[in-house]
Amino acid sequence: MNENEMLLTILNELKSMNHRLDSLESGQKDMTHRLDSLESGQKDMRTEMKDMRAEMKDMRADIEDLKEGQKAIRRDVARVDRKLDRLSADVGDTLVYVTENVDTEINQIRKAK
Repeated sequence: MNENEMLLTILNELKSMNHRLDSLESGQKDMTHRLDSLESGQKDMRTEMKDMRAEMKDMRADIEDLKEGQKAIRRDVARVDRKLDRLSADVGDTLVYVTENVDTEINQIRKAK
């Protein structure tokens, strides 16, 4: 092999290596871009997770408020039930008294006839 052929072969190899290096650099740029995209996506997901946690915290607070409201309503209903029981007992006692008096009056009227 003569000197020119050897130089051409070396030159071709260098060109080939430069081409490969360019391909590697291009691939590295793509990988860097992908990593940047992944990091950006990860940041977005973290932000979304924080927002969701805040919403869940608010929902828990709302549920606790509702539970407290239910307890208050149950207490009020129990109070009303007790009042109704007392009023029913009073009405029942009054009806017994009225019925007895009406029966006595009816019996007196029948006897008087």
